[in-house]
This record gives sequence, C-alpha cells and structure tokens, in this order.
Amino acid sequence: MGAGDPYSPGFPSFNHTQFPPVRSSGLPTIPAHPISAAVAAHLLRQLTGPPAPQSWRGLLPEVPYLLGPGEPNFRLQLGVHNVQQSVMINNVFGCIEGKFEPDHYLIVGAQRDSLGPGAARSGVGTAILLELARTFVAMVQN
Repeated sequence: MGAGDPYSPGFPSFNHTQFPPVRSSGLPTIPAHPISAAVAAHLLRQLTGPPAPQSWRGLLPEVPYLLGPGEPNFRLQLGVHNVQQSVMINNVFGCIEGKFEPDHYLIVGAQRDSLGPGAARSGVGTAILLELARTFVAMVQN
C-alpha cells in the first residue's frame, strides 16, 4: 500500500466520489497495529538464524537483524480491535495568486501524524506552518 487514499491508489480522491463498501474494497485484512521502536527492537532481538541482507537492516541500535526463526518457546499474541469506519476529515487549503508567475504552484504542508515519543513533531510542524501562513498573509498585505 502506498500513501494517499487507499481506495484510489496513486490518484487523488475527489468530492462526491463513490467508493465500494469497506468489506468489498480490496483493502488488506491482515492484522496490523503500529508499535514503537522499543517494541520493534525487542521483537527483532528474539529472532535467530542467519544475518539479514544489508538492504533489509534498519537503524535500531543493538538489533542484530537476523532472518529467524525465533526461539521455539517465544510466543506473541496480537489482539487488534480496530473498527473500520468512514469518517469525515477536515483539510485547510489556501491560495495566493502569484504576481509574476501565476501558473506556478508552491504547495506547503506539515506532518500531521505521529506515534509515541515523536508526538511533538506534528505540533512543531503545525506551529511552523501557521507562522509561515501568517508571514505569507503579511507579505500579500504589504
């Protein structure tokens, strides 16, 4: 799966677009749950076996990146209780027409999602984006 609307991969979603019901949408039904880097490192340390190729290795410190399998007595129970539902989300969009090159576009955005200790990142990005918007407004007014 890639970024964007999972119902129209590679293409934007438009208002009033009809989508299939979630159950018949073709979206994957595998259990999935976001985890922190600390939990991922703990799970990866349980693996044994030959080393993974260099291109498969991540940047978690003190993780040997082995291919597995793991210890025979290690068990992991994953309970996922997600509820799939369509919800309305809001987006903010502004446009300032350029004076010299009105046919060129500049798109500015900020990170809006985060997990675990990185939760402040989206707040910082939003604060910078708001200040940038205020600066653009001041430039247009002056």
